[in-house]
Amino acid sequence: MDPQINVYANVPWHDLLNGLPIVPLVAISLAFVLLFSMAMGGLAVAFVKAVRGGGSTRKLRQMEVQEAKAFHDLQRGFRRMMERLESLETIYMGRSQGELADRE
Repeated sequence: MDPQINVYANVPWHDLLNGLPIVPLVAISLAFVLLFSMAMGGLAVAFVKAVRGGGSTRKLRQMEVQEAKAFHDLQRGFRRMMERLESLETIYMGRSQGELADRE
């Protein structure tokens, strides 16, 4: 095949494009592409919000603060419980050592 041959030579472009307003068609096409991309972006944002649980960032921050406070309270309660257990162990060990001394 000769590279100089124009395969589009027989296509009547002038007849096809004669009555078409090219600029308005291009503008309408670009507007459609823009609207379509904006709609897809909106759907993507809605999907991410649905997956993350929705709501605004302020609500998420408030929930995180409440969760941190609850975990802090739990940690404080566990620490107090450990101190009580240690004191009970000390009392129990003291009694058992005292009972051993009384038996001797």
